[in-house]
Amino acid sequence: MEWNKYYEDQKVKPYAFEKRKDLYEVSLPEETKEIGVYAFSECRNLKRIKLPYTIWKIGAHAFYNCRGLECVTLSAQIKEIEDGAFKNCDGIKEIIIENADPHQLNILHLLLFEITQCVKVTLLFSDGTAVLVFPAYHYSYVANEPARIFSEVSHGAGVSFRECFQQKEVNFRGYDQNFLKAVREESFETVLTLAENRVLFPYQITKEAKNQYILWLRESTEKLIQYHANNQEIEILEKLADAEVLIEKWLDRAAEIATQIEKPACTAVLLQIKRRLNTNKKKKYKFFDL
Repeated sequence: MEWNKYYEDQKVKPYAFEKRKDLYEVSLPEETKEIGVYAFSECRNLKRIKLPYTIWKIGAHAFYNCRGLECVTLSAQIKEIEDGAFKNCDGIKEIIIENADPHQLNILHLLLFEITQCVKVTLLFSDGTAVLVFPAYHYSYVANEPARIFSEVSHGAGVSFRECFQQKEVNFRGYDQNFLKAVREESFETVLTLAENRVLFPYQITKEAKNQYILWLRESTEKLIQYHANNQEIEILEKLADAEVLIEKWLDRAAEIATQIEKPACTAVLLQIKRRLNTNKKKKYKFFDL
């Protein structure tokens, strides 16, 4: 794409790509510092955007009504996101923050309250990776007619998870403490994704919190197997076995479930995992005569 005519002083001009139907994926040039107001608004076919580390400001309504947008990759260097920058982008499923600074995540906090649907956030820190799932939420208003006032009521665990910030940092302990609330209020799919990602990417997780997630996952083994088998997500089962979530005593039952729902590839992987665990156990307890 020829960018020059859409730029002015290292800034994407206001309304530059408004209502373009031929934009599906955008990766802006490295020298970009700012995105003007309504620059990509109403680009309904836009699926993915990647913003360079040089950007420090996203203007008001820059991606307004990009309803097909699914993944946003940006840098922690962004200092300002103006009002409504991602308003009505209700298709966003994933946010990736590159070069993330654990002490400078206020921009994520702002983003999360603009995106009300369930979203997975990947934080790429210099010392590790955190993958956090923030459930959906919405508000309703209850009228107190005699007093002529309205009370705001939140629904869904998403608000509690989005409040797990202290100043500019994610409060990982507070995030993990909301897990049981998510179990009570959210769908199995949301809770499963949340728990799996905290176990597989255990950034700043306490032993107690990790054990809580593992216990729930083990208790949910049957539904877990059915879910991943139906979605052809076989590789996740191997990762869960490596993380000691899927343990030997559950694997026979898991293989039976996979066979019942006619997922032979899943059955094969589960049996392979069981053989590997048995081999490791034999190695661990092998004794030698001296």
